Formats: sequence, structure tokens, C-alpha cells
Amino acid sequence: MTYGAYRKLMRGRHLLGTEKMRTFNYIVERDPETGTLVGSIPGWPGAHTQAASLDELEANLLEVIEMLLEDGEPKLESELVGLHTIQVA
Repeated sequence: MTYGAYRKLMRGRHLLGTEKMRTFNYIVERDPETGTLVGSIPGWPGAHTQAASLDELEANLLEVIEMLLEDGEPKLESELVGLHTIQVA
């Protein structure tokens, strides 16, 4: 199933009231040695994956989240507040 098809299916479930929609922030980094994208949800142990493209990464994260939610509500160890930039001379 493509990511787009998955999103359409999940939107349909939400509109029918059969699926509660949740929102999570995630961080994307690129491994400098392999070029692989690595995605993780801050504060949620085990909520991470990798992929070659952003679409694939998001689809993989959706699968990881669904799997982890089967164990119940996440107990986040921290919360992403924001990403800031600082300059140093």
C-alpha cells in the first residue's frame, strides 16, 4: 500500500468515526555516512525508523506508531518544544 493510499484509508476511517486521529511530531536526520533518513518521535522510546525518501520514512513511522499504540497510550519521556538556531562567530 502506498503512503497516499494509506492516508486516504485513515482519513476515511476517521470520517466514519472508526479511528481516533492522533498527532505526533517527529524529527528527521540524515546519516552522514549512508545518506539514509532517520526519523524519530522525541521522548517515545522505540518510535524510530529509517528510509531512503521522506515519503517512505513517514509511511514507516506510521507503521511504527500503530504498532506501538497497540501496547496502549505512549508514556513520553520528554516533549519536543521547538527547534531553534543560534549563531556563533
